[in-house]
Amino acid sequence: MKKNVLVGLYLSTVITLILGCAEEKPVQPVSKNPMLSEANVPKVLWTETIEDFLISVSVFDPQGLDDVNTVTLNVYRPHFTTTEIAFQTVLNDSAVSGDLIAFDGIYSRQINSSFTKDHPGDYQFVLLTTDNEGHDSNTITIEVPAFACTKNEKPEIGEIVLPETLSVDPSVIYSFSVEVFDNQGISDIQALIFRIHSSENPTVIEVDTLYEHRNGFFTHTFTSAFADSVMGVYPLSFQAFDRSSASTELIRRDVPVVFDTNGPPYIFNLSAPDTFDLSSETKSFLITLEVIDPQGLSDIDSVYFTSRKPDGTLANQGLPILLVDDGTYGDENPGDGIFSFEARLLDPTAQRGDYTYTFIAVDRKGLKSNIIIHILTII
Repeated sequence: MKKNVLVGLYLSTVITLILGCAEEKPVQPVSKNPMLSEANVPKVLWTETIEDFLISVSVFDPQGLDDVNTVTLNVYRPHFTTTEIAFQTVLNDSAVSGDLIAFDGIYSRQINSSFTKDHPGDYQFVLLTTDNEGHDSNTITIEVPAFACTKNEKPEIGEIVLPETLSVDPSVIYSFSVEVFDNQGISDIQALIFRIHSSENPTVIEVDTLYEHRNGFFTHTFTSAFADSVMGVYPLSFQAFDRSSASTELIRRDVPVVFDTNGPPYIFNLSAPDTFDLSSETKSFLITLEVIDPQGLSDIDSVYFTSRKPDGTLANQGLPILLVDDGTYGDENPGDGIFSFEARLLDPTAQRGDYTYTFIAVDRKGLKSNIIIHILTII
């Protein structure tokens, strides 16, 4: 009997301790701050075209929507501090001023883009809400570009550089270059879609989306693996898109896949300065480029580059500028596969700005190498 009493006291003590620990478990504090999500602002603006557009944001408050005091939008001018407000307004959830449904938690207001007039650049759209007790929400900041022109125009595809033929051998690497223009500037260029179609019908057998470009030039490497060892003429198509989803026409180029053991050359390891000061005492600089060819260096016909000036025109009357591997024009060791060119800039009135150099090699059968694009800034 005494043993049973002791066991009972022991169990009672353990249960009391457990309950006591449970009661002392810390309670996590509940946030009282409202929250913003799913903001909607225009993707792009134009300084010469004034348009109406809707701003909206979803608001959540732990105390309910009645606790929401104000939802504000501040638009900050580009190239200024955060105190330079171009536009400020309050959003509402009462089905007025552009808001569609009252009390659904989506605060809205219709405004226009007149604040961008004569002020191009990237604007900061900043949304914030405060509740009745002064608690601030998270801040949503979205960057919106305003272009110094009228409403968006479609981009255009310029020069397309492709190999003339592709070897049926899938181990050979090729490259292409596609130039894209946009009246809103190169910052408006969003992507280039590259498609390879069947040789027998329009079916797309390979597709890739390219987002990275240098001054509007998209480059990409590929092989003939898509042909699966079947020779024929394969259509390649290109289509560029801007940040407003406007697109170019679909541009098609037909490239034959042939049985040819000859592979194209390959260029790499470019050495060239990024900037050059016309006022410096040094009036020249050296450009070097390494070249290999599956058939050996004797199969190299030419290695050259073209230079596009800051104003868009081509230097050297558009003619290619040759690099050599014969020990002249700054080349150190003839026949080592390092092609060179010593550039001399003696005219102090030469255009200042970005020069676009496009390098390529061609073998004796006309096969072209990959392309390397380099930007040289003359100051």
